[in-house]
Parts: sequence; structure tokens; C-alpha cells
Amino acid sequence: IVCLGFILAEMEDDLTTEEKSFLSSAVFMGMLCGGLIWGSISDSIGRRKALLLALGINTIAGLLSAASPDINWLIFFRVIAGLGLGGSVPCLFTLGKEIFPRKRSGQLLSVVAGMWVLGALYVALLGWIMLGELDIGWRLFAIASALPSAIAFGFSYEILPESTKYLMTKYLAKLIVFS
Repeated sequence: IVCLGFILAEMEDDLTTEEKSFLSSAVFMGMLCGGLIWGSISDSIGRRKALLLALGINTIAGLLSAASPDINWLIFFRVIAGLGLGGSVPCLFTLGKEIFPRKRSGQLLSVVAGMWVLGALYVALLGWIMLGELDIGWRLFAIASALPSAIAFGFSYEILPESTKYLMTKYLAKLIVFS
């Protein structure tokens, strides 16, 4: 989300008012749709798998944004990135609520919710250095902005277990079917 403000500032002279409007709202359109569908997806395939898929979509779309041949493709990839971003939030919070110890779940979910601040600071610092001091262009900046999502994917893949509640629900459903 923060990354887009920097990209818009870099492209401002090359875009029409309509293109700026579409680009600035693209990620939010994707987040809205992603937020609405990912809960059901995580109920079907599991919280962990859904989170990994959402993070993967966000990462890939963020990287493809850097390769956009024109503004229409950039808008498209930002919508797709928004789908992944909008999906990672409900999946992460649901998974966290189900795997964190009950006595500390509120505290730990607050820490998870607060991590967006670190991401925003990372992107702001990155924008200041890459687009200001080094002036290397928005495409490399877009690639660097996709790295936290890629890192989150890697850590989630290696560390996060599937929700016990989800596994029990699927196991009980199989028992009922075979009974």
C-alpha cells in the first residue's frame, strides 16, 4: 500500500488523472475482493495453505508490477497484489487465533497487527534511499518492496503449523462420511 504512493510520485508526469485514480485505488479494489473470498478459501484448503497462497500471489504480483509494460498492466498487477494482501490478513489472524495459546492470543495478535508499521517504515526508508538518494527508478523499488512478502512466505512455509482446529474439522468430516 505504501509502495504505491512512491510509485505514483515517480510516474506522476506520465499519467492522466484517470490513470492515477485507477492506480491509486487498484490495490484497495484487490484487497476488498481478497478480504471477502479468502476466509472461505481458508475454510476449504486450510489456514496455512491459504496464507501461503495469498503471500505467494502478493509476492509474484508485486514482482510482476516491476515488469509492467504499461500503466494498464501495472494497474492489473496491483489489483492482483491487493487480492493477495487482502487474503493474507484474514488468513493470518484466523490462523493466529487458532494456534496461539489462549491466554496470550490477544497479546500475540496485537503484535502481529502492529507489524504493518515496520513494513511501512521499511518501504518509506526504501523509497527515500532508492528513489531519492540513489534515484534508481520505481521498478527496482517495486522489486525491493515485494521482498517482505517473499520473506514472510519463506518463514510461514518453514515455521507455521496448520491450525489444529482446521485439521480436527477435516478429520471429523471424514469420520462422519465413512461412518
